[in-house]
Amino acid sequence: MTTNREKFALLSKSNPVKFGLICLECLFEHSSVEDLHKFALIQALINPEDHFEKDTILTIILDYYLSSEIIEKRLKKEKLNKVELIGKDICTSQVMQCNLAMFDFIAKSDLINIFADYCADLKINVFQNKKDEEYNIDLYLTKKDPRLKTESVFILTGNDIQEKYRETFLNIERAGEISDWKIFVTTPVGVLKIGYERLLVDMKKLNCWLYVVDPVQEQIFGILKGGKSKREVEELRNAYISKLPSTPIRAASQVVKISKYAFSEKQSYRPKDVQLFYIPENSHNLMEASKKNLKYQDIFKNLLIISNDSGLSMFSHATKLGMPLNELMISGFLSAMDSFIEEISGGKGMLNEVDYQNFKINAAVGKYAKMFAITSDSVDDSFRERLNYLNNYLEERYQTEIEGFIKTGNLGNIDESEWVEAVHKILLV
Repeated sequence: MTTNREKFALLSKSNPVKFGLICLECLFEHSSVEDLHKFALIQALINPEDHFEKDTILTIILDYYLSSEIIEKRLKKEKLNKVELIGKDICTSQVMQCNLAMFDFIAKSDLINIFADYCADLKINVFQNKKDEEYNIDLYLTKKDPRLKTESVFILTGNDIQEKYRETFLNIERAGEISDWKIFVTTPVGVLKIGYERLLVDMKKLNCWLYVVDPVQEQIFGILKGGKSKREVEELRNAYISKLPSTPIRAASQVVKISKYAFSEKQSYRPKDVQLFYIPENSHNLMEASKKNLKYQDIFKNLLIISNDSGLSMFSHATKLGMPLNELMISGFLSAMDSFIEEISGGKGMLNEVDYQNFKINAAVGKYAKMFAITSDSVDDSFRERLNYLNNYLEERYQTEIEGFIKTGNLGNIDESEWVEAVHKILLV
């Protein structure tokens, strides 16, 4: 009997690639049995009343793509191979799209730090000017070899690329005034949302270097080499440099390699060798590489979600380190504190981090609810970004149920374990 691993290997032979960005085997293996059932239903492979174990439902899906006459007709009509067709079906399925998050970075600061480490290993100084509102550059690189060489780096996660891509495109174009080279960095999900071919065309038009950082393979792919700017104005460049912080966020590493992500110069800058979707032919360890460390587990205590409209508690979760909350009392206290901060700031402020009796309280505010995380120590930018992401994720995925809560005070038939799972995955606790 052919195993699912062997079936994945058979599929990979239909589209042998040198380098791929989104591993479909990882995507299926990390999907829940509920998501696989929904995907199979959409493809009309099972009936609504059918219930299977995860391995069985995955076998049904793989057999469909390996031997179905419908698939063979679609391949000829759409001029795709089987791997590309599976990728297309996943990307157009709302059910599976949430699982693509494993190929992205929830917190942009994490992506920035990974690329900064890589640059430092190249003996490049990495600066971050958070007050830059003119060019909106994420990182500014400098190196003397022997004269000063400079690079402007723009970074977008897949989560924010659709909203900010056009603005970033224009900023990259302008950055040629103040740097020798321009660099754009994104993730496999970022490439997916813009489109690989369009991204190549845009970056060539901008004369920009292109890198993709894959958190599953823990690898940095160099896709395109950009050319030196012909628009650089020395006075503008020097003026920008004068406004940089006195110390870089990464100094050029001289002895110890600090980047944990692999990069191969030999395998990079060959855009025709890279494809968006792939399935490895041989067994691999990518599944383990995709598991994140529980970075905030030791300091995370409690999470409380409160309705913006009524101030009522919608959901709470306490870890083993935290104490169960008196939801009514705590929600009233936090709502009052948030209102007080908003009032004294003239409506411009919000509860960010508050130190209360040796606990830290951080907040994220969405369309329907406020989310409060209680920790034993201060958190970093990555945690705050993750908190905002979690609030937005729950509001989008459970919009109907949350709107029902606002009207009735009841979340309906939501399985609370789904929210708990999201809290642990997104906040790394």
